[in-house]
Amino acid sequence: MSLILYQMKKIISSAFLASILLVSCGGNKDDVNITPVDPEFVVGIGKVLPEGGIVNLSVTSPGKVVKIYKQLGDQVKEGDVLFDMEAVSEKLQVDQSKASLYSAEENIKALSIDINSAELKLAKLKKDYETSKRLLVNKAETPQKVFQDSIAYMEQKLTLDRQKQNFLAQKAALNEQRIALNTKQVAVNDKSFKALQDGILIRYDISVGTVLNANSVFGELAPLTDLVIEGELDELYANRLSLGQNVELNLVGQTDVIAKGKLDFVGSSLQNKSIIYETIGEASDRRVRRFTVKITEGANLLLINQKVECKIHLK
Repeated sequence: MSLILYQMKKIISSAFLASILLVSCGGNKDDVNITPVDPEFVVGIGKVLPEGGIVNLSVTSPGKVVKIYKQLGDQVKEGDVLFDMEAVSEKLQVDQSKASLYSAEENIKALSIDINSAELKLAKLKKDYETSKRLLVNKAETPQKVFQDSIAYMEQKLTLDRQKQNFLAQKAALNEQRIALNTKQVAVNDKSFKALQDGILIRYDISVGTVLNANSVFGELAPLTDLVIEGELDELYANRLSLGQNVELNLVGQTDVIAKGKLDFVGSSLQNKSIIYETIGEASDRRVRRFTVKITEGANLLLINQKVECKIHLK
């Protein structure tokens, strides 16, 4: 039985007992005037949370956790790497790009060697052609030989020009491959999961080897903000709430007041009970009105996700 139902029964019982006592004392039922009991406080159930709520952690693409840097309960800062995931397809693409880049680099080296050889051959053919021309002047060489040497020289010059153009094209393609490799390497590095804001890891359901699915929540981050109480009050007393009412807080099952606060938000409508109610059957009965308590005393004695009773003073 919830504390609210217990309180209701207690109030009803008190009223019933008062009427019996009046009748038993000889009073006529027409003379008895029973005043309805007006409670001084009502009790709601609440949970300690950071102001603004808890941030769910999830990944945008699937992967397997291969290295963990932070543990449950650690305080993290924005940009801190929490863990690395294995980027299987991205790494395969990087390996393929590296192999292609290596092949292109070897091809560039071979082209460079061919160009050096072609330049040496061109220098020799040029020398032969100039020698033939000089000998022709002295009538020591035939015109046919000079013509053949000139053809050989010009053909080699054209060959060298084509090789140089091919070398420049291959070099440009090599630079493009390097840029593509860097882009793919960045994609691999992006598999590191980083904190988007400062906070404390209050749930962290991962270990090395854990396979995370896209958009599946694996943890929770509590922002480093002031603590508040997000609570619910049974609909029987929903119309008794108003902003600014004083609230005393105690842990469920205990009576000692450990913190105090004031209502700074009251829901405008009734809603179904949330997971704050954990007892079997509690979530299936009447609706509740949501409220928030701003803690004014004892916040240091509360822990995130603690379940508390909220004694809301009505007078």
